[in-house]
Amino acid sequence: MTDSHEPQCFHCGTTPAAHRADYVLGALCGECAEQLTSWICPDCGDITSGSRSDAGAHCARCVAQRAWATVPDPAREEVARLLAAGKTILALKLIREVTGCGLAEAVALTRL
Repeated sequence: MTDSHEPQCFHCGTTPAAHRADYVLGALCGECAEQLTSWICPDCGDITSGSRSDAGAHCARCVAQRAWATVPDPAREEVARLLAAGKTILALKLIREVTGCGLAEAVALTRL
């Protein structure tokens, strides 16, 4: 029987997990700890996380803001219209099409 106070992995939910100095968002199991780390975004100072190979990169929100700056006004207006109409998936598709960004960045743009 598992101790109810034993921490679960923040990423995959398995136990046992341990808190690590290089991952401030929660405890990680051994397998996830080999792959993940957290860091401070160099632009905004927010804590972000991801694979060890991405450590030090900008957070999704900062990447999204840079991509959004390149979007022409008509596309921005269409995204705003789609979001106001509750058509989030269509807005995400349009954002990804005009910016070339990934899904995480597109979602971050809808929250700006």
